[in-house]
Amino acid sequence: MQHLYHYFMLQKPIKTSLLIVGLFLVLHLPALGQRLSLNELHYIANQKNWSAVNQYLIKRGWEYYESAKGSSTKYNTISWSYNKSYDDRAEGWFHLYTYEGLPNKVEYSIFNKPSYLLIQNSLLGQGYRLKNKDIENNEIVTAYANARFILKIATQKRNKSSSLYNKSIVEYRFLLIKKAGVYDDDNGKKIEYYADRTKKAEYTLKDGKIHGEVKLYHPNGHLQKKTHFYMDQAKGLTIEYNKKGQKVFEYTIVNKLIQGKIKTFHPNGQIRKQGTFKDGKQQGKFIEFDEAGNKTAEYTMKASQRHGKLVAYEKGKKTEVLYYEDGLKHGSYQSYYYDDKSDKLQLRQSGSYQQGKKDGNWQFHYIEEKYDKERLLSSITYAKGIRDGAFQQATGDSLIIGTYRNDLLQGSYKIYRDERKLLLGGVIRTDTSSLKIIADGAYNQGRKSGYWKMYDIFGVLRATGSYKQGKKTSTWKYYYTNYVDKNNKLRPYSGKLYLLENYQNGKKDGKVESYSNLVDKNVPCSEIDPNKNPLDTCTKKVFVKKLITGYYKNGQPHGPYTYRDSLNEIVHKGMFRNGLKEGKWFHRYTQKGTKRDFYVYTEGNYLGGKEEGLWARSYKKGIVAESFHYKNGKYHGEFISWRGKDKFQEKKTFDNDRLTSLVTYDSLTNQPKQRYEIYDETANSYKCRWTTYGPKGQVSQEYWVKKDQELNHYFFDIFFVAAISSQGKNGYKDGLFKYVNSEGKLLEEGRYHKKDKVGIWHSYFYDQGVVLEEKFDNGQQTMEKHLLLNDELFSGKFTFTNQETGIREIRKVKDGVRHGKTRYVDIKTGKTIKKESYKNGTLKK
Repeated sequence: MQHLYHYFMLQKPIKTSLLIVGLFLVLHLPALGQRLSLNELHYIANQKNWSAVNQYLIKRGWEYYESAKGSSTKYNTISWSYNKSYDDRAEGWFHLYTYEGLPNKVEYSIFNKPSYLLIQNSLLGQGYRLKNKDIENNEIVTAYANARFILKIATQKRNKSSSLYNKSIVEYRFLLIKKAGVYDDDNGKKIEYYADRTKKAEYTLKDGKIHGEVKLYHPNGHLQKKTHFYMDQAKGLTIEYNKKGQKVFEYTIVNKLIQGKIKTFHPNGQIRKQGTFKDGKQQGKFIEFDEAGNKTAEYTMKASQRHGKLVAYEKGKKTEVLYYEDGLKHGSYQSYYYDDKSDKLQLRQSGSYQQGKKDGNWQFHYIEEKYDKERLLSSITYAKGIRDGAFQQATGDSLIIGTYRNDLLQGSYKIYRDERKLLLGGVIRTDTSSLKIIADGAYNQGRKSGYWKMYDIFGVLRATGSYKQGKKTSTWKYYYTNYVDKNNKLRPYSGKLYLLENYQNGKKDGKVESYSNLVDKNVPCSEIDPNKNPLDTCTKKVFVKKLITGYYKNGQPHGPYTYRDSLNEIVHKGMFRNGLKEGKWFHRYTQKGTKRDFYVYTEGNYLGGKEEGLWARSYKKGIVAESFHYKNGKYHGEFISWRGKDKFQEKKTFDNDRLTSLVTYDSLTNQPKQRYEIYDETANSYKCRWTTYGPKGQVSQEYWVKKDQELNHYFFDIFFVAAISSQGKNGYKDGLFKYVNSEGKLLEEGRYHKKDKVGIWHSYFYDQGVVLEEKFDNGQQTMEKHLLLNDELFSGKFTFTNQETGIREIRKVKDGVRHGKTRYVDIKTGKTIKKESYKNGTLKK
């Protein structure tokens, strides 16, 4: 009611301007035809369609004015006027509001008091009772209601500006609404929607309260819940559904609480759980089922807490039997496990609870059908949920025997392993005489303590040592397991000590010694098994004797370190500091050769675990093959490969592990033979200036080279020459060319791009005092100039000899360009083969 009241107060007539009626007609000529009684308004509101209303009003002198659609196609508004003038002023206005074609609300506006009194005086006779009265500025709104209708009467004073005669008038407006219709906010069927216009809820109001069936919907349109209300209180059967429309709950509500039977359902429609409620709490017997309808559990609830016996089932067999008291497990407990294939009882667990906590002895038995008896697998004692006393625990293929005190391991502790169970499966044996012990020690207040022995699955001792407060301490020794040869005889190192370590507070601390190790070696398969192909390669373990002596501090290598082989020769020697190599170190590595393996010796310094400074590499003791520099673990600076004691084979330069230059030397003269200068290196290419040295001088040329992988400094020259010999595919000339004679004088200089000369070129002829300057574009000469050595223009005779063509040119030059005759002479015969005439550098035709 309140919502409709505000709606009425705020809403204006569809054509407010039309409500102003000619004052003369209103005040002096009241028409009987415009008067509509309350019975007539009831009659109009009860019509089946707007057409009947239209016929009725026309007979009473009203005329159709306009119609309009509402917020959806279901809502429409039709308007009529009475004695309307040319400027849309009338004595009365009538509006009909329909929903799905049916009249649901009428609005009637007039400006004379007799018409108003005609309705006002008939209210009591029609059973109307006052519901609400509101006073606003210049307006009084009174609300009435009877069994079928809501009537609101508004009396509003119009100011002088609304009057043609500069007088105030009074407007009377009647709004009649069908109860339980769409315009009655407090009664009737209501529908709510999501933002996308999907139905959200469906319910009915009675005097502003939910009354009757209620339906709620998921956003996807499926029914979510169906229930009933009685004057705003849920009451009766309620069914809930999931987003797929499948029923999940079914229960009854009485006095706002769930009462009686309740059921939950699986997606396939089978009952998941059924039981009863009393005053909103679970009470009585409950049964649970799987999707196939098989019973999975049966128990009793008391005030929504489990109370009494609970039995769990699987495939029709009991799997668990226990008891509850006020929601807590209390009393005996049994669980059963069946064989997957035979479906026969295989394992049984038994124990008891006190107030929700395990109490007393708990046991796990294996049912030995063959002997018709039970065999104890595990046994542990509890006191109010805390483990206390001797126990035996079977876990996988292991059997653990020990003692708990106040929920912490205490005293002797042994682990046995069942080799048969490990290899063949089945159930673990519990006769320790048939098992292999793999751990033998003790605990103190839940932590390993004292002397421990560790064994492998064959019962061979593998390690001995002590624990203190759960952490290794003092000396620990490690032994090989038993190894056999192809004749099934024990190898000599079986069971031998191979490692000794010292610990403090769980971390290595002090001396560590390693005496041998087993390495994988590739051998012909026939050496392992005579029946196998000798051309196939197999791997066998090879015993290698050694002696490694080192020291640890706080779990990290710290102090001198020495590694000696079986001949007592040093393999590695140096110093550790806080886990990192430091200072001078010697290394011997084994490198595979084409015919046999050989040793490589390196010696140098470490700083913070990384190579630093000068290092040397040798292939024979005492003879340095390479010397090189490191910085922060990377090649940096000069790298020399030696040929003997005092002759260079190669010199390289590195910058932060990147090769920047390589010089190769002549084996006889010890002089540079080739120089490679690498620069502008990227992920895909690099530039290189290649210089070749000879008796007459040196020639250098810049190249662009494609880079497919990281540069290998040992084979750089080979890969470089291959790249520039690929006819431009992987490398080509790209940059400066220089030819310098043995005296260091520049003879020729210019640039190439691929095969073509480009740009300015200079050729020096010191015996004639001339510099020839040429310009090339894509290999073609476009300019020629002759200069003196001091860059002034040359004039005179100039002889140019081209050894490649075998022709000598004798040119006459004036002011730097050819001027006069140029004679071409065959070098071998001395005969003139051609003559040309030039004028100011231009060839005469």
